[in-house]
Amino acid sequence: HARTCSLLRKAKEMGFSEISEKVSPTRDVSWGITPLEQLLVRFEYIVEWSASERAPHRLAHFVTDVARAFNHWYAETKILTPDDPKSSSYCLFLAANTQNVIAQSLYLLGIQAPEEM
Repeated sequence: HARTCSLLRKAKEMGFSEISEKVSPTRDVSWGITPLEQLLVRFEYIVEWSASERAPHRLAHFVTDVARAFNHWYAETKILTPDDPKSSSYCLFLAANTQNVIAQSLYLLGIQAPEEM
């Protein structure tokens, strides 16, 4: 969570516009679907499943997987590219959604999500 906060702050400082996790910018379909994206779309299902089974460990494992996938994606992806605003916009959209999923997951688990380390 702290890494996504830092990335979004840096993007704002560099002049990238505010990113809303509710409005999906376009993305190049040749990029394929990343493991991070595959995890993020499962969030609602995992929350409902964890609650119905009274199994908070499922949500804990899920948010750990999201953090791991984000760290891998972050290491492999050039995110803030001023000469490629389409790519940067989508990357920031993905980071904002990741931040939201991690923050909500931690909240449901009773854990505070730090914005800085």
